[in-house]
Amino acid sequence: MPHSHAADRPPPTRRHFLQILATAIGGAATAPTFAAVLDGPSDLHQRPVGRLKLGVVLPGFGPSGCYTASWLNGLQLAFDDWANIELSIEQGGGRISQVLAGVLRLGKQEPDIIVGATTPHNIPQVAQALERRSTIFFNVEPGGHIAHAAASHANVFHHSLHLWQANYAAGAQAACRFGTRGWMISSFREAGYDTASAFALGFASAGGQVLQQAVSHVPGRTHNPRSLIAKALSARTDFIYINASGAEAQELLALTPQAVLASPMARFAGAGNSTFAAAYQKFNGRKPDAYALLGFEAGNLIRVATQATDRSGESLSKTLQTAAFEGPRGLVQMDIGTRSTRARAFVDHSAAVIPDLEPTEEDIMLAHPDWQNAVSGWSVPYAG
Repeated sequence: MPHSHAADRPPPTRRHFLQILATAIGGAATAPTFAAVLDGPSDLHQRPVGRLKLGVVLPGFGPSGCYTASWLNGLQLAFDDWANIELSIEQGGGRISQVLAGVLRLGKQEPDIIVGATTPHNIPQVAQALERRSTIFFNVEPGGHIAHAAASHANVFHHSLHLWQANYAAGAQAACRFGTRGWMISSFREAGYDTASAFALGFASAGGQVLQQAVSHVPGRTHNPRSLIAKALSARTDFIYINASGAEAQELLALTPQAVLASPMARFAGAGNSTFAAAYQKFNGRKPDAYALLGFEAGNLIRVATQATDRSGESLSKTLQTAAFEGPRGLVQMDIGTRSTRARAFVDHSAAVIPDLEPTEEDIMLAHPDWQNAVSGWSVPYAG
C-alpha cells in the first residue's frame, strides 16, 4: 500500500516515517529515518512552492538496501519546509521488474513526478509504462552506467553522482600523478559497472596503460586479498587503483603499501559540506553520505522546476529541462539535450567534494573509440 502525506495533514513525525521505512525497506529498524521538519526554512533551499504530488519507488542501494534510507532522507530534507505536498512511497528494488511494478502502482494515482532508480538501458521500459500519462520519471542513481541516447525520453530525466565520469577523471589524473603503468583491483560488486572501463580509458587518454584488471571478493571463491596485491606489486606497477567501496575498499586499501589511487566511492574524507552536513544531521540524527546528497540534490532540482512552473505556467517537464541547483558540490545543471545533469565537482562516499578531481567535458570522454568495447555486466544500478 502507498503511504501519503496530504496537504491537509500535519507534518510527518519521526515515528510515522520510521513505520514507512520499516515497511518499505523490510523492517530495518536501525536504518536512518525521517525526522520531523526543521524549525523554519533552511538556507539550503529556495522559497516554498505550490502543491506537488510526488511518488517515490524505493531503490535497492547498498548491501541489503542499507543506503536506501539515506537516499530517501536526503530527498525528504529538500522538502523540509514544504507542507503542501502529497507523498506516496512504493516498494521497489534493484531489478527492473520491481521498479516497473512500483511505477505502475504509483502511476494510477497520477502523480506529477515519480522518483526512482534504474539503469539507463532500462529506461525505455519505464517510459513505456508511463507513455499515456503526463507523469515524469526522475531516475536518481549514482551513475555507474553511461546514459546513452536510447535512454532519452520526453518525460524521463536523469540525475546522478556522475560516478563513471569521476572514474574517467581519476584515470586521467593518475597518469600525471603516479605514472603510466597501473594495476586495477575492483571488488566483485564494482567490476560490472562502466566505472572500471571509464578509469582505464581515462588513464589511456593521458598516456597510461592498465597492465591488468583483477577482481576481488568474488562470491564462492577463496578470498585472499594479500596474494592479489602481492601479484600486483611484483609487476612493478607505478600504482594500484582500488575500485571498491565500503568495507571491501577499506580492506584493500589497508593492505596496499605503495602509491594508491582510490576510486571516488572508496574514499572517506569524513566531512562534507558543513551547511548540508549540519542540516542533515539535525534532520536525521546521522552524518550524511553520498546517497543522502544524491537524494537532496534531486529534491532541490524538483523544487526549482516546480517554482518555475508556478511562475510561468509551463509544465513541470518543460521547466525541469533547464533546472539548476547550487548545492554542496556547486552547480548541478540539467542538460536540455540529454535530460541528464552535469556537475562541477565529484564527491566521495562521505559526500565530501574531491578537490583535486576535475570534471572533463563528457563529449570528449564519450569520443574515445574504445567505449564500443566496454560492456557493463550488471543490470541493476550502482549500489556500492
